[in-house]
Amino acid sequence: MTPFTLFSFLFLGALPPSLQEIRKTFEPVQSFEVDFTQKVEQDIFKDSTEKASGKVTFKKPKSFVWEYLKPMKKKISFDGTRLQIEEGKEKEQITDFGQLPFQEAFSFLWGHADQKIFKFSKVDHDSFRLEPVDPKSAHFRSILVEVKKGRVSQAIITDHLDGRSILEFGNWKLKR
Repeated sequence: MTPFTLFSFLFLGALPPSLQEIRKTFEPVQSFEVDFTQKVEQDIFKDSTEKASGKVTFKKPKSFVWEYLKPMKKKISFDGTRLQIEEGKEKEQITDFGQLPFQEAFSFLWGHADQKIFKFSKVDHDSFRLEPVDPKSAHFRSILVEVKKGRVSQAIITDHLDGRSILEFGNWKLKR
């Protein structure tokens, strides 16, 4: 066993089993597409639940497109350095994301959430929780991730006001 292999083994051993399973599934994957549904709930506005759906496309090393198809079309693209948001005829580009790099926000989908940015905790064999190491650097408090067959099936993102964004993922298409 080389020192690198030993280091990788020890490093992966500290991660929740479900996150290790995602990493193993996505190691050979060059790109993927997945459908999602999203439900946003706010405790302070209990009668106002928002629903949306669309798809996410990811291509290594770190470019992705988050595309809302319903109820309104909206596209969020990231090429590794620039974020572009398209809504109708309006486009906005963002290059400064603050302390939390934008690509890290959804990196749990392909199993590459950075341990310098996130704390990981095992919830059970099929789920884990992510929390930002520096809570002030993120727009959320925690992400509860459920895993089935090495892929994220659900993520519940809780914000600092106890609002929840519940994302369900399905119809995964992996390309090696």
